[in-house]
Amino acid sequence: MMPTYFKVKCNSIKMLEARGYAIPAEEIAYLPSGLAQCISSSDYFSNYQEYKAKMEYFSNYYRSMQDSNHRSFAMNMSQVYVHKDGHHRYVTFIEAATKGKKVLTDDLTLAIAIINRSAGGPQGLVNSKVTFVVPTSIKAVDISSMDIAHLDYEIFTHDYLIVDAVNHSFSSTYRLLTNEEASEFYGRNKILPSQLPIFTSNDPIVRYYGWKAGDLILIGRMNASTEGSVTVSTYYRLVSPHIYERK
Repeated sequence: MMPTYFKVKCNSIKMLEARGYAIPAEEIAYLPSGLAQCISSSDYFSNYQEYKAKMEYFSNYYRSMQDSNHRSFAMNMSQVYVHKDGHHRYVTFIEAATKGKKVLTDDLTLAIAIINRSAGGPQGLVNSKVTFVVPTSIKAVDISSMDIAHLDYEIFTHDYLIVDAVNHSFSSTYRLLTNEEASEFYGRNKILPSQLPIFTSNDPIVRYYGWKAGDLILIGRMNASTEGSVTVSTYYRLVSPHIYERK
């Protein structure tokens, strides 16, 4: 379970940083270099050695917290992050469901109590958001059935955060346009939002960056030719409120 927790925690930190949240120094300390960017076997080996060392540091760091406060390992991974616009996000990790339904309930109850207490009560959560990170076996209904109606929350499962969704060599680049930029784009091109291709609201990239319906996204894609030249193509997509459902 430790490699899973390590990957999920590291990728959640990268996701939050991409959204504009400040990352505490103690978490930056165990972020490993990317293995995907290695171009030689020696690079890969040195990065892998660093990866193992960082995971050991990560394990020891949270186990020491677990020994002192007797909370689950996952609960000790929870953290509060401050966004550049001033709001707070409470990121709460829930223990593996394989340890039983009671652990899930206990962790969720404790997490909600800690969030409410940290914010000074439910009224203090007006300018706060919550992210629940849970094992893949836990269903959204298990969480939504708890007393969290007053929370502005999202849910990520381990299978989503086990991989780095955007930081790899084949990834496009994405940028959320400001309201002014979006207005200028629509006016210059004499186009309506309804005429643009869309991202569904549950698209992995949309969820990663936390975009909302109506947001206009600029996409940059690198194209390599057989001759070795590289060009960049730009596209625009609108975030739709619609949800993609697998058939």
